[in-house]
Amino acid sequence: METEKTTLLTSYIEEVKIDTKLDEFSLKNSQLQLPAVKHKWVARGIQNKIQIQKLLKEKSKIIKEVATKLRDEAPVKLTMIAAEKASEGHEKVMEIDNQIKECKLIEEYLEKVEKIFSSFTFDLRNVIQIIQLETL
Repeated sequence: METEKTTLLTSYIEEVKIDTKLDEFSLKNSQLQLPAVKHKWVARGIQNKIQIQKLLKEKSKIIKEVATKLRDEAPVKLTMIAAEKASEGHEKVMEIDNQIKECKLIEEYLEKVEKIFSSFTFDLRNVIQIIQLETL
């Protein structure tokens, strides 16, 4: 079963294929659009980092809520630290942990995509030089 993040990663992979596709007819267009394409991928990386921060805040909030509930309902007195540790195994916390792991994988992918597009400028220049040499 594909999760939302896995589907997002798959769509990113397909979109990178489109953004990196080159042929002689689209060469100038690719070169002119490269700054916008770089910006798009950097923005997606930042959006993903923001999502990770939101998930971490949500995880912390849920841990505190569950820990407080555990502490209040426990037949023996628990310290807040022990209650928080026990609440890390809660279903909601584990679900958020999985979402965070998926976001971190996407973050790693987006960082690599950013490097690809940083070197893409040199690739385009090399292709243009080859074409110029062939037409001489």
